[in-house]
Amino acid sequence: LACGLLLALGCRGEREAEAPKAAPVARGERVEAAAPTLVRDTVEAVGTVRSKTQTIIASKVQGYVHEVRVREGTLVEAGNLLITVEDREFRAQAERDQAGVREAESGLVEVQRMLDEAHAALRSAEADHEYAAATAARYRQLMDRGLIAAQDHEQTEARRKSTAAAAEQGRARILSLRAREEQMRQRIAHAQAQLRTSEVTLSD
Repeated sequence: LACGLLLALGCRGEREAEAPKAAPVARGERVEAAAPTLVRDTVEAVGTVRSKTQTIIASKVQGYVHEVRVREGTLVEAGNLLITVEDREFRAQAERDQAGVREAESGLVEVQRMLDEAHAALRSAEADHEYAAATAARYRQLMDRGLIAAQDHEQTEARRKSTAAAAEQGRARILSLRAREEQMRQRIAHAQAQLRTSEVTLSD
């Protein structure tokens, strides 16, 4: 009887040991169904951003930088002012070019005045030559007829030759002044081109 009692107690202990324990119950928690969702993964790091393309920026003129209006990494667009260059030398050059234009224009006016005088002198010389030539021709007829001495004719002939030379000199002077006038016009065009370049440089 005692052995049967011990066997029964042992079997009961084994059944109690094999019985599963109750799962703990969570209280005060929210339960949701599992589903795929987007998770933002942020990483902080130190580095340098490099562009796929690079653009070399240079000034059209050389000079001291007066002001820098952007920094590395600044977003810019075409036409934005990036730097300013000291313009004192450019202003001085523009003023010198303006003076060169005025000087060339003044020189042209002077040459044209001299041309006017040369034309007037040539008209006078040609008139003198015509009169001297007519006088010499008349004196030659008189000499041929024996009415005047040969010496008188020689004097009128010398006068005719001298007035002819004076008229020729007048024509040569006009040609020279016209060449000088063309040079002055070219000088003005060159000075004006330099001035335009200086003004464009200054405006940039």
